[in-house]
Amino acid sequence: MTDHQGPLLDPGVWSGRIRTAGGWGPGGDGELAVLEKATGATLGRIGLASLGDVADAARAARAAQRDWAAASHERRAAVLREAGRLWERHAAEVGDWLVREGGSVPAKAEVETAAAAQECY
Repeated sequence: MTDHQGPLLDPGVWSGRIRTAGGWGPGGDGELAVLEKATGATLGRIGLASLGDVADAARAARAAQRDWAAASHERRAAVLREAGRLWERHAAEVGDWLVREGGSVPAKAEVETAAAAQECY
């Protein structure tokens, strides 16, 4: 497991990109601005996946599923527990994005991040 200490949602990593099997890269259909609901200000930019990007992701997921299914239940549980810890460690950061991007309220964002952590556990 990696010990993720920096911001989880680092725009220097993901801005204008999509997540691929090889890491973060440009989406085949360009980029889109993400707006703050309350102000209309641009929060950042996301990459837009093309049909080819989606097909590549489906192929990569199919291959990864075989490895995941072959992993021991201890290994799979450890991965999920680490995901739960990351949700808890970064709850304030994720909650801030939920409020700003989705127009949520802080209490709702807290419930959502806590629920995500518990789903992993």
